[in-house]
Amino acid sequence: MSDYSPGPWSAHLHTGSMDGEAHINGAHNCAIAYVGFGTETETHYVRGEEAKANARLIAAAPQLLAALQFVLSQYEEENPETPLPVGSIRVHPLWVADARTAIVKALI
Repeated sequence: MSDYSPGPWSAHLHTGSMDGEAHINGAHNCAIAYVGFGTETETHYVRGEEAKANARLIAAAPQLLAALQFVLSQYEEENPETPLPVGSIRVHPLWVADARTAIVKALI
């Protein structure tokens, strides 16, 4: 497994002739991903507002991963085997399993 580019990541939304396209920069201000690139006639490219939304979501990935890892670690410290009351909500074991699956997917 390789480490991903360090965060924070930022989305840069293009305007003008490249409107609807975006790129994501890593911590060292280097592009790590491009979203929505292609010509108007290429139907397999996502462009416009959807591409911009995708870029913002991708840019948030390191922070989302860190938050999920923290929440899961707090849960596991308290009681890893049974649902734990969190405010008025009970944490279901399947939710914890989904969180673990998402973390593994992000890191492998």
